[in-house]
Amino acid sequence: IFMIVFISHFSTQYKNPGLVPWLFIIFATITLTTLGAWQMKRLYWKEHMLSAIELGQKEPPLTTLSKDGTVDSVKYKRVEFIGALERSSYFLRIGIQRDLGNGFYVLTPFILPVRGGEKPLVLLANRGFIKGTQKEVEAILAEEKATNPTMLKGILRPAYAKRMFTPENHPELNVWASEELKVMEDA
Repeated sequence: IFMIVFISHFSTQYKNPGLVPWLFIIFATITLTTLGAWQMKRLYWKEHMLSAIELGQKEPPLTTLSKDGTVDSVKYKRVEFIGALERSSYFLRIGIQRDLGNGFYVLTPFILPVRGGEKPLVLLANRGFIKGTQKEVEAILAEEKATNPTMLKGILRPAYAKRMFTPENHPELNVWASEELKVMEDA
C-alpha cells in the first residue's frame, strides 16, 4: 500500500515538461549522436593513416619518383632524394611546439630531377620548426651557409589543406597557416 501511494504521489507531483524541453532533448540526442559518429569516422581515418605510416617506415627509402610526379601511391613512405634546396625561397607556416612555444615551420622548395622528364619536380621540404617571431626566424635563415646538391631524407606526405577554422594565409607577408600549393607556387 505504501508503494502505491508513493507512486501515485510521485506521478502527481511532476507534470509533463512540455514541448520546449522535449525539443531540446531530441536536438541534444541528434547532436551528440552525430558528434559520436564523426569521432568514430575520425578514429578510423587516423588508424588508417598510422598504419600507412607504419608500413611506409618498414620499406626501403625511395630514391626517385615517377615522371608524372604523383605521390598518392607513395605517401608516408621514407625518401632519400638528391636535389637542390632553393634556400632563398621559403615559406613560413605558423605553428606551435609544446615545449618551445610559438614559431614557424620552414618550408623550402626542393628541386628534384626526374629521370626522363622534361622538367624537374618541385617538392616542399619541411625543414623543421624555429621558435620566435617572423623577424627572428628570417634572421636565422639569412645566416644559413649551405650548398647544393643536398641529400634530403624524410617522409613523403600530402600538403596540409585549409580547414574550417584555419586562419587565412598572407602570401604578401610570407606567413602561411595552410599549405595551399597553387597559391604558394604563384607566390
